[in-house]
Amino acid sequence: MLSFRRSLVVALPCLCLSAQLPNSTKAVALVKSAVAYAKQNGVDKLIQETNDPDGKFHVASGGELYVFVYDMRGIVKAIGYNTAALVGKNRYELRDSDGVPFIQKMIELSQT
Repeated sequence: MLSFRRSLVVALPCLCLSAQLPNSTKAVALVKSAVAYAKQNGVDKLIQETNDPDGKFHVASGGELYVFVYDMRGIVKAIGYNTAALVGKNRYELRDSDGVPFIQKMIELSQT
């Protein structure tokens, strides 16, 4: 089992928010809340809370922002929307509208 610190290194750089952010202050607050939640409860609990449609980090909970967590291979561990369709999927090759493999970029960034 990885230590909490090592697990956090894998998960937290991959905590991201919807591309249509209404407000960067809200986005920063959500990420800080997710980090605090993971520190207090563990990464596994953060994943559960994010995947739960009634969870704090899921769009169905009423917010417009959500958290998602990928592992280092690009597999969705948690996502705050469309959870059933996406959790467990490998999205390593997913590209944005400009052709940038953004999941790969996030993983690379988390390793530096």
